[in-house]
Amino acid sequence: MKRILCLLLSLAAAANVASAQLATDPNEGLWISQDTSGVFTLRWYGHAGRTYFIQTNFDLLGPWIYINAIEPGQNLVIPYGFISSSDKFFLRLKSSDIPTDDPQGDDFDGDGVSNAAELQAGLDPLSFTDSDGDGLPDDWELFHFGNLSHTANAIEDGGTLTNKEQADLGLNPLFNEAATSGVRLNYTYDLAGRLIGTTGVATTLGFTLDNEGNITAAQ
Repeated sequence: MKRILCLLLSLAAAANVASAQLATDPNEGLWISQDTSGVFTLRWYGHAGRTYFIQTNFDLLGPWIYINAIEPGQNLVIPYGFISSSDKFFLRLKSSDIPTDDPQGDDFDGDGVSNAAELQAGLDPLSFTDSDGDGLPDDWELFHFGNLSHTANAIEDGGTLTNKEQADLGLNPLFNEAATSGVRLNYTYDLAGRLIGTTGVATTLGFTLDNEGNITAAQ
């Protein structure tokens, strides 16, 4: 679940001194202050189990822009310091309650691009959109191709997987992993479809099975 958590904060509030935020405060107790050196600090109470993202807007007319920051809540106040030369700006928080041990590397919107990679590319890590209805997430297309002109059934890397299959697997559609030694895992199965071995980038394993096909040892 993701939701906008805060009221808008403008530069006019920046000179105020923040009081201690509490878990029960509305809008996570979101507050902004500015020190004598001109550094702003945005503070809020970060609830455990939530991952927070910061957006900024300079006039409330244009789009909200994500700041390249991902802050996991730990039941503590989260400070985020920054410098701005703008004479006016607005800030807000967005958050996700999706459980995660890796908020940077996880993909909260399920579009095949990690949260961190989406922020770095100027994309939205909390929105799954397929605006042209081609079966490919917009952010996945923009991240890999820079445009929305590609189709789900096209094969871009000279391999055998379509763009749709690459997107579903979280792969790079411009790189043929299957043709490149040492960058993939290969799985070997017996005639009953049971896994009996792996080779590739991580390791090579052989498995010992019992009469029912259960793995009893790996070496």
